[in-house]
Amino acid sequence: GIPVSTGASIMVMWFILYQCALILFDLLAFIFEFNSIMAIPGISFTLFGQTLVIPVVPLIIFGFVLNASVILILLLMSYSHGIHNFILHYVVGFLGKIHLLKNPDKARESLRVQVENFKIELRRLQANIPVVVVQIILFLIMLFCRFCIPYFAGLAMGTMNEEFSVARLFDAAFLNSFHQMVTGII
Repeated sequence: GIPVSTGASIMVMWFILYQCALILFDLLAFIFEFNSIMAIPGISFTLFGQTLVIPVVPLIIFGFVLNASVILILLLMSYSHGIHNFILHYVVGFLGKIHLLKNPDKARESLRVQVENFKIELRRLQANIPVVVVQIILFLIMLFCRFCIPYFAGLAMGTMNEEFSVARLFDAAFLNSFHQMVTGII
């Protein structure tokens, strides 16, 4: 019973606030787990008989930057007509020429509509700060609960040889956040 345009607007607002909460959670995780992250030697794997080691810190930083850049690009497209036009004309045109986009004109129109929806939602978000704060807090709680699942699974299976610990719960949630950033890149 909800009009499509209203549903799309709700999803745009949800996405914006989710990305903001994810960035905030990742920042908190980086602050609290800095020593643990720096102690990780890297991810090693064998490819064609060669063992390669990829340091974890650059992957985490890249994942954080990737998450933050989504919001930054949306904001830049919303506020900067130059960047908006550059993306709509040159980037979409280039992607059409290399055949990554089958219909560049349709993609341009779709992007234009999405940016206009984003501008409308951004104005609505800026006009209702108390609701935004509540939503960010709820997203942070949701992220925390989601990132705690492996810890509780380990406790349930009895594989961790320890009792429940609030400190370990937070460690697990924050470290799982880093895991999500790295696997998100892949």
